[in-house]
Amino acid sequence: MVLVAAGVGAAVAGPAVGAAPARATVDQLSLARSHLAYEVELIDRVASRVGPADSGELTRVRATLAGTADVIGRSLAGRGVSPQQASLRWEALIGDGAPTDGKVHYTCSLRLQQSDTADLAATPGADVAAELASIELSLLVEGRQLAAEMGPGGAGAALAAGQRTALRQLAPLLISSDRAFAASA
Repeated sequence: MVLVAAGVGAAVAGPAVGAAPARATVDQLSLARSHLAYEVELIDRVASRVGPADSGELTRVRATLAGTADVIGRSLAGRGVSPQQASLRWEALIGDGAPTDGKVHYTCSLRLQQSDTADLAATPGADVAAELASIELSLLVEGRQLAAEMGPGGAGAALAAGQRTALRQLAPLLISSDRAFAASA
């Protein structure tokens, strides 16, 4: 998730840009839940095509992301929000329409890069782990940005920690120019 000027993305109820909320909003938690589910889904789609040398890293990344998704899901459930309701919030917040209210909004590459699955399907088996790692790198950076907006405690801290851990786990699969960044997360 990134913050952009009006005209791209969808509104997220919450504090002004730069001000951390005391507690993550339902909208932010819904965004995080869908974001994590997508990260896991991409790994699941290619797991059978990844060679044994790379499968260990992807298994660890997947476990980290799924565990973080469970934390976010419990936080939503504690507020009476079902997974289906969270998905509907994500759709309303990130959907295809562009707001016209002149405010700062989140946008999300999940909506903009619906070709990720097609790209991975077209990638030769020997290159699929590197292609997935490249896609996941962008998603993990977006997840860290959303975590920062969610605030330093609770679900925001869990999301930040999960995304940092997954970045470090992903580092061996990245191209050398990205490896140092991911390993230092």
